[in-house]
Amino acid sequence: MAQLKKLGPRKEAIVALVPSCERAAEIGADHGLISAGILAAGRCREMLVCDISAASLQKARRLFVSLGWEARVRFAVADGLDAVEEGVGAIVVAGMGQQTMTEILDRGQERIGGAPLVLQANTRVAALRAWLCAHGFLIEAESLVLEEGRYYVVLRAGRGDEPLNEGQMLLGPRLLEQWPPLFEAYLRHQLACARVGQSQAEQRRAALIASVLEERMRR
Repeated sequence: MAQLKKLGPRKEAIVALVPSCERAAEIGADHGLISAGILAAGRCREMLVCDISAASLQKARRLFVSLGWEARVRFAVADGLDAVEEGVGAIVVAGMGQQTMTEILDRGQERIGGAPLVLQANTRVAALRAWLCAHGFLIEAESLVLEEGRYYVVLRAGRGDEPLNEGQMLLGPRLLEQWPPLFEAYLRHQLACARVGQSQAEQRRAALIASVLEERMRR
C-alpha cells in the first residue's frame, strides 16, 4: 500500500479543525488529499468526497485505492452540497474564493443541518465571517498558517449567535482572543496591503489594524 504524503500547513490546519465524528463530507474535494488527511488523523471513520468534476473525483478515487481506504469513502459527482445527507458530522469546504463558497452554502443551507462547517476561503475572509453571522453560525475556532509566502485563515463554525464588531469581523474573533504566533506578522502584512489602497474602506481597515497593534503593544 502507498503511504499518504505529508500535507502542507494549510491542509493540516483544515484537518485539525474537523471535529471527531462518524462521517464527514468534503465539498470540492478535487484530488482528495484533505479527506485522506482527515481519515489518517482519525477524525472520522468515513468520508463523503464530493466534486462537481468527475475527472477530479477519479484522481481522488485513485488516491484512496492506492492507500487501501476505498471502503471508507463514498464518492459523489455533485454540485455543492447536493450529495450531503442527514448524519454527516462535519462539512469541509476549502481552497476556493469566498463568493463561490458562500454561494455553495446559500444553495445548500437545508442540507447543512446541525453539522459544523470547516472553511478555508482564499479570498475575503471577513465577508465569509459576515455570511456566517448573518445565517445563524457562531465561529468556534480559527487558525492561521503561512504556506509558500501566503497566509491562510481556517475556521470552524457551528450553529449559534455571536454578534461581532467590526474588528472581530475583519480580523477574526478567535484569532484576536488567542493571538497565535503568526498573528502579529499577519496583521502587519494586512496593514501594509491596506495602506496601499486609496479607498475609504481600505483607509478605515488600515486604521483599525493599526489600532489593534498599538493596543497589543501597550499590554
